[in-house]
Amino acid sequence: ETGIDDLTEETKQKLERLKNDPDAIPDDIKRSEEDLKYMENLIENFNFGMNVFRTAKGGREKLREWFGVKMAEENFVLINARITFQNVPLHKLVHFAFKDVTIARESFMKINDVSECVIIQTASRVEAYIVMNRPKGDIPDGRRIDGKNLVINKIQETWIANAELEQWDIEHFDQTFEVYTNTDVYQHFLRLATGLDSIVVGKEEIFDEIKESINAARSTKHSGTILNKLFDSTIRIATNIRNSSKVGENVLSMGDIAVKMAEENAGIDGKKKVLLIGTGEIAGMVAKTMNQNGYAFEITSQQI
Repeated sequence: ETGIDDLTEETKQKLERLKNDPDAIPDDIKRSEEDLKYMENLIENFNFGMNVFRTAKGGREKLREWFGVKMAEENFVLINARITFQNVPLHKLVHFAFKDVTIARESFMKINDVSECVIIQTASRVEAYIVMNRPKGDIPDGRRIDGKNLVINKIQETWIANAELEQWDIEHFDQTFEVYTNTDVYQHFLRLATGLDSIVVGKEEIFDEIKESINAARSTKHSGTILNKLFDSTIRIATNIRNSSKVGENVLSMGDIAVKMAEENAGIDGKKKVLLIGTGEIAGMVAKTMNQNGYAFEITSQQI
Protein backbone atom coordinates (compact mmCIF):
# COMPACT_ATOMS: atom_id res chain seq x y z
CA GLU A 1 0.00 0.00 0.00
CA THR A 2 2.84 2.39 0.89
CA GLY A 3 4.68 1.54 -2.33
CA ILE A 4 1.54 2.25 -4.39
CA ASP A 5 1.14 5.64 -2.65
CA ASP A 6 4.76 6.54 -3.40
CA LEU A 7 4.41 5.52 -7.04
CA THR A 8 1.22 7.57 -7.35
CA GLU A 9 2.96 10.62 -5.96
CA GLU A 10 5.86 10.17 -8.40
CA THR A 11 3.37 9.89 -11.28
CA LYS A 12 1.66 13.12 -10.17
CA GLN A 13 4.99 14.95 -10.06
CA LYS A 14 5.94 13.62 -13.49
CA LEU A 15 2.62 14.74 -14.96
CA GLU A 16 3.03 18.19 -13.40
CA ARG A 17 6.50 18.57 -14.91
CA LEU A 18 5.26 17.53 -18.33
CA LYS A 19 2.36 19.99 -18.22
CA ASN A 20 4.75 22.79 -17.30
CA ASP A 21 7.18 21.87 -20.07
CA PRO A 22 6.36 23.77 -23.30
CA ASP A 23 8.37 21.20 -25.28
CA ALA A 24 6.58 18.17 -23.80
CA ILE A 25 5.12 15.67 -26.25
CA PRO A 26 1.30 15.43 -26.00
CA ASP A 27 1.42 11.61 -26.09
CA ASP A 28 3.70 11.61 -23.04
CA ILE A 29 1.24 13.81 -21.14
CA LYS A 30 -1.65 11.53 -22.14
CA ARG A 31 0.23 8.41 -21.00
CA SER A 32 1.06 10.02 -17.65
CA GLU A 33 -2.59 10.98 -17.17
CA GLU A 34 -3.65 7.39 -17.90
CA ASP A 35 -1.00 6.03 -15.52
CA LEU A 36 -2.19 8.35 -12.75
CA LYS A 37 -5.82 7.36 -13.29
CA TYR A 38 -4.85 3.68 -13.16
CA MET A 39 -2.93 4.12 -9.88
CA GLU A 40 -5.74 6.08 -8.24
CA ASN A 41 -8.30 3.45 -9.27
CA LEU A 42 -6.05 0.75 -7.89
CA ILE A 43 -5.77 2.46 -4.50
CA GLU A 44 -9.52 3.15 -4.39
CA ASN A 45 -10.43 -0.48 -5.05
CA PHE A 46 -7.79 -1.80 -2.69
CA ASN A 47 -9.08 0.43 0.13
CA PHE A 48 -12.62 -0.69 -0.62
CA GLY A 49 -11.67 -4.30 -0.07
CA MET A 50 -9.52 -3.55 2.96
CA ASN A 51 -12.39 -1.78 4.73
CA VAL A 52 -13.92 -5.19 5.35
CA PHE A 53 -10.80 -6.30 7.19
CA ARG A 54 -9.74 -3.24 9.13
CA THR A 55 -10.07 -3.16 12.92
CA ALA A 56 -12.06 0.03 13.26
CA LYS A 57 -15.10 0.15 15.54
CA GLY A 58 -17.05 -3.03 14.93
CA GLY A 59 -14.33 -4.35 12.65
CA ARG A 60 -14.08 -7.74 14.32
CA GLU A 61 -17.84 -8.23 14.10
CA LYS A 62 -17.73 -7.35 10.40
CA LEU A 63 -15.08 -9.99 9.91
CA ARG A 64 -17.19 -12.60 11.65
CA GLU A 65 -20.23 -11.66 9.57
CA TRP A 66 -18.19 -11.66 6.35
CA PHE A 67 -16.82 -15.15 6.82
CA GLY A 68 -20.14 -16.50 8.07
CA VAL A 69 -18.71 -18.16 11.18
CA LYS A 70 -18.76 -17.36 14.86
CA MET A 71 -15.15 -16.43 15.27
CA ALA A 72 -15.18 -15.89 19.01
CA GLU A 73 -11.59 -15.45 20.14
CA GLU A 74 -11.88 -18.09 22.82
CA ASN A 75 -12.68 -20.76 20.22
CA PHE A 76 -9.78 -20.58 17.79
CA VAL A 77 -6.77 -18.61 16.56
CA LEU A 78 -5.96 -18.07 12.88
CA ILE A 79 -2.20 -18.19 12.27
CA ASN A 80 -0.13 -17.28 9.22
CA ALA A 81 3.50 -18.46 9.28
CA ARG A 82 5.55 -17.37 6.29
CA ILE A 83 8.96 -16.95 4.70
CA THR A 84 9.01 -14.71 1.63
CA PHE A 85 11.25 -12.85 -0.80
CA GLN A 86 11.10 -9.87 1.57
CA ASN A 87 13.35 -11.66 4.07
CA VAL A 88 15.17 -14.28 2.01
CA PRO A 89 16.90 -13.94 -1.40
CA LEU A 90 14.94 -15.69 -4.14
CA HIS A 91 17.73 -18.17 -4.87
CA LYS A 92 17.69 -19.24 -1.19
CA LEU A 93 13.92 -19.60 -0.85
CA VAL A 94 14.01 -23.03 -2.45
CA HIS A 95 15.67 -24.35 0.72
CA PHE A 96 12.68 -23.23 2.80
CA ALA A 97 10.17 -24.88 0.49
CA PHE A 98 8.49 -28.06 1.68
CA LYS A 99 9.69 -31.27 0.06
CA ASP A 100 6.11 -32.57 -0.09
CA VAL A 101 3.31 -30.08 0.59
CA THR A 102 0.74 -32.76 1.46
CA ILE A 103 3.06 -34.37 4.02
CA ALA A 104 3.87 -30.91 5.40
CA ARG A 105 0.18 -30.18 5.94
CA GLU A 106 -0.23 -33.51 7.71
CA SER A 107 2.74 -32.67 9.95
CA PHE A 108 1.27 -29.32 10.96
CA MET A 109 -2.06 -31.03 11.69
CA LYS A 110 -0.28 -33.25 14.23
CA ILE A 111 0.54 -30.23 16.41
CA ASN A 112 -1.78 -30.21 19.43
CA ASP A 113 -5.07 -28.33 18.84
CA VAL A 114 -4.36 -27.63 15.15
CA SER A 115 -7.53 -28.40 13.21
CA GLU A 116 -6.88 -26.96 9.72
CA CYS A 117 -3.91 -26.18 7.48
CA VAL A 118 -3.42 -24.76 3.97
CA ILE A 119 0.00 -24.15 2.42
CA ILE A 120 0.80 -21.70 -0.41
CA GLN A 121 4.18 -22.38 -1.99
CA THR A 122 5.65 -20.43 -4.93
CA ALA A 123 9.06 -19.26 -6.13
CA SER A 124 8.78 -16.10 -4.01
CA ARG A 125 7.04 -17.31 -0.84
CA VAL A 126 6.16 -20.25 1.38
CA GLU A 127 3.17 -19.66 3.66
CA ALA A 128 1.19 -21.85 6.06
CA TYR A 129 -2.32 -20.86 7.17
CA ILE A 130 -3.21 -22.70 10.36
CA VAL A 131 -6.29 -22.84 12.57
CA MET A 132 -5.62 -23.66 16.20
CA ASN A 133 -8.47 -24.36 18.61
CA ARG A 134 -8.44 -22.50 21.93
CA PRO A 135 -9.47 -24.20 25.14
CA LYS A 136 -12.72 -22.77 26.48
CA GLY A 137 -12.82 -20.83 29.70
CA ASP A 138 -10.49 -18.24 31.20
CA ILE A 139 -6.79 -18.95 31.00
CA PRO A 140 -4.26 -16.88 32.98
CA ASP A 141 -2.24 -14.47 30.84
CA GLY A 142 0.99 -16.24 31.72
CA ARG A 143 -0.29 -19.49 30.28
CA ARG A 144 -1.46 -17.72 27.14
CA ILE A 145 2.03 -16.31 26.53
CA ASP A 146 3.72 -19.63 27.23
CA GLY A 147 1.26 -21.37 24.98
CA LYS A 148 1.86 -18.89 22.18
CA ASN A 149 5.62 -19.39 22.35
CA LEU A 150 5.18 -23.15 22.44
CA VAL A 151 2.99 -23.06 19.33
CA ILE A 152 5.51 -20.94 17.42
CA ASN A 153 8.31 -23.31 18.42
CA LYS A 154 6.26 -26.29 17.25
CA ILE A 155 5.52 -24.61 13.91
CA GLN A 156 9.22 -23.83 13.45
CA GLU A 157 10.25 -27.39 14.30
CA THR A 158 7.67 -28.82 11.89
CA TRP A 159 8.77 -26.44 9.14
CA ILE A 160 12.44 -27.34 9.53
CA ALA A 161 11.64 -31.07 9.57
CA ASN A 162 9.77 -30.82 6.25
CA ALA A 163 12.27 -28.65 4.35
CA GLU A 164 15.84 -29.16 3.18
CA LEU A 165 17.56 -26.37 5.07
CA GLU A 166 21.26 -25.79 5.42
CA GLN A 167 22.69 -25.53 8.93
CA TRP A 168 23.13 -21.75 8.67
CA ASP A 169 19.47 -21.37 7.69
CA ILE A 170 18.37 -23.45 10.68
CA GLU A 171 20.50 -21.43 13.09
CA HIS A 172 19.06 -18.15 11.74
CA PHE A 173 15.54 -19.43 11.11
CA ASP A 174 13.87 -17.06 13.57
CA GLN A 175 15.34 -14.07 11.68
CA THR A 176 13.56 -15.00 8.44
CA PHE A 177 10.40 -16.59 9.85
CA GLU A 178 7.30 -14.42 10.33
CA VAL A 179 4.16 -15.31 12.32
CA TYR A 180 0.93 -13.31 12.37
CA THR A 181 -2.49 -13.97 13.88
CA ASN A 182 -6.16 -13.14 13.35
CA THR A 183 -6.81 -9.66 11.86
CA ASP A 184 -3.24 -9.29 10.59
CA VAL A 185 -3.75 -12.51 8.64
CA TYR A 186 -6.90 -11.23 6.91
CA GLN A 187 -5.22 -7.99 5.86
CA HIS A 188 -2.12 -9.74 4.53
CA PHE A 189 -4.15 -12.36 2.68
CA LEU A 190 -6.21 -9.76 0.82
CA ARG A 191 -3.04 -7.93 -0.21
CA LEU A 192 -1.64 -11.23 -1.43
CA ALA A 193 -4.75 -12.22 -3.38
CA THR A 194 -5.02 -8.82 -5.09
CA GLY A 195 -1.39 -8.99 -6.16
CA LEU A 196 -0.16 -6.09 -4.01
CA ASP A 197 2.24 -8.26 -2.02
CA SER A 198 3.91 -9.80 -5.07
CA ILE A 199 7.36 -8.99 -6.42
CA VAL A 200 5.53 -7.87 -9.55
CA VAL A 201 2.39 -5.96 -8.51
CA GLY A 202 -0.77 -7.52 -9.92
CA LYS A 203 0.86 -10.81 -10.84
CA GLU A 204 -1.85 -13.32 -11.77
CA GLU A 205 0.10 -16.46 -10.86
CA ILE A 206 -0.27 -15.95 -7.09
CA PHE A 207 -4.07 -15.79 -7.48
CA ASP A 208 -4.00 -19.12 -9.28
CA GLU A 209 -1.71 -20.58 -6.60
CA ILE A 210 -4.16 -19.52 -3.87
CA LYS A 211 -7.00 -21.34 -5.64
CA GLU A 212 -4.89 -24.45 -6.19
CA SER A 213 -3.73 -24.45 -2.55
CA ILE A 214 -7.21 -24.42 -1.04
CA ASN A 215 -8.43 -27.03 -3.54
CA ALA A 216 -5.52 -29.32 -2.62
CA ALA A 217 -6.20 -28.91 1.11
CA ARG A 218 -9.91 -29.59 0.58
CA SER A 219 -9.14 -32.78 -1.32
CA THR A 220 -7.14 -34.15 1.64
CA LYS A 221 -9.56 -32.73 4.25
CA HIS A 222 -6.84 -30.53 5.73
CA SER A 223 -9.04 -27.43 5.41
CA GLY A 224 -12.36 -26.94 7.15
CA THR A 225 -15.01 -24.36 7.99
CA ILE A 226 -12.62 -21.53 8.88
CA LEU A 227 -10.05 -21.72 6.10
CA ASN A 228 -12.64 -22.60 3.47
CA LYS A 229 -14.55 -19.42 4.36
CA LEU A 230 -11.36 -17.35 4.51
CA PHE A 231 -10.13 -18.48 1.09
CA ASP A 232 -13.52 -18.46 -0.66
CA SER A 233 -14.46 -14.98 0.61
CA THR A 234 -11.05 -13.48 -0.11
CA ILE A 235 -11.01 -14.95 -3.62
CA ARG A 236 -14.40 -13.32 -4.32
CA ILE A 237 -13.28 -9.93 -3.00
CA ALA A 238 -9.94 -10.08 -4.80
CA THR A 239 -11.65 -11.05 -8.06
CA ASN A 240 -13.83 -7.94 -7.87
CA ILE A 241 -10.84 -5.73 -7.07
CA ARG A 242 -8.73 -7.21 -9.85
CA ASN A 243 -11.51 -6.91 -12.43
CA SER A 244 -12.43 -3.33 -11.56
CA SER A 245 -8.87 -2.00 -11.12
CA LYS A 246 -7.34 -3.98 -14.03
CA VAL A 247 -4.35 -4.55 -11.77
CA GLY A 248 -3.37 -7.71 -13.62
CA GLU A 249 -3.34 -6.25 -17.12
CA ASN A 250 -0.05 -6.00 -19.03
CA VAL A 251 1.92 -7.30 -16.04
CA LEU A 252 5.46 -8.47 -16.77
CA SER A 253 6.70 -11.75 -15.34
CA MET A 254 9.87 -11.95 -13.27
CA GLY A 255 11.49 -13.51 -16.31
CA ASP A 256 10.52 -10.52 -18.46
CA ILE A 257 11.91 -8.09 -15.91
CA ALA A 258 15.18 -10.02 -15.50
CA VAL A 259 15.78 -10.14 -19.26
CA LYS A 260 14.91 -6.46 -19.65
CA MET A 261 17.44 -5.55 -16.94
CA ALA A 262 20.07 -7.69 -18.67
CA GLU A 263 19.36 -5.98 -21.98
CA GLU A 264 19.69 -2.54 -20.42
CA ASN A 265 22.69 -3.19 -18.16
CA ALA A 266 24.64 -6.00 -19.84
CA GLY A 267 23.79 -5.25 -23.44
CA ILE A 268 22.70 -8.79 -24.34
CA ASP A 269 21.46 -9.26 -27.88
CA GLY A 270 21.00 -12.00 -30.45
CA LYS A 271 24.75 -12.17 -31.12
CA LYS A 272 25.80 -12.97 -27.57
CA LYS A 273 25.49 -16.30 -25.81
CA VAL A 274 24.13 -16.27 -22.26
CA LEU A 275 24.79 -18.64 -19.36
CA LEU A 276 21.73 -18.93 -17.12
CA ILE A 277 22.68 -20.13 -13.64
CA GLY A 278 19.86 -21.85 -11.78
CA THR A 279 17.25 -24.53 -12.47
CA GLY A 280 14.38 -23.38 -10.28
CA GLU A 281 11.02 -21.81 -11.10
CA ILE A 282 12.39 -18.30 -11.62
CA ALA A 283 15.18 -19.58 -13.86
CA GLY A 284 12.46 -21.29 -15.88
CA MET A 285 10.65 -17.95 -16.31
CA VAL A 286 13.88 -16.28 -17.46
CA ALA A 287 14.59 -19.14 -19.89
CA LYS A 288 11.08 -18.85 -21.34
CA THR A 289 11.50 -15.11 -21.97
CA MET A 290 15.00 -15.61 -23.41
CA ASN A 291 13.63 -18.21 -25.79
CA GLN A 292 10.74 -15.98 -26.84
CA ASN A 293 13.20 -13.16 -27.57
CA GLY A 294 15.39 -15.44 -29.65
CA TYR A 295 18.47 -15.34 -27.39
CA ALA A 296 20.94 -18.24 -27.41
CA PHE A 297 21.63 -19.51 -23.88
CA GLU A 298 22.75 -22.48 -21.81
CA ILE A 299 21.63 -23.48 -18.33
CA THR A 300 23.66 -24.76 -15.41
CA SER A 301 22.86 -25.51 -11.79
CA GLN A 302 24.12 -23.38 -8.92
CA GLN A 303 25.55 -26.57 -7.44
CA ILE A 304 28.32 -28.28 -9.36
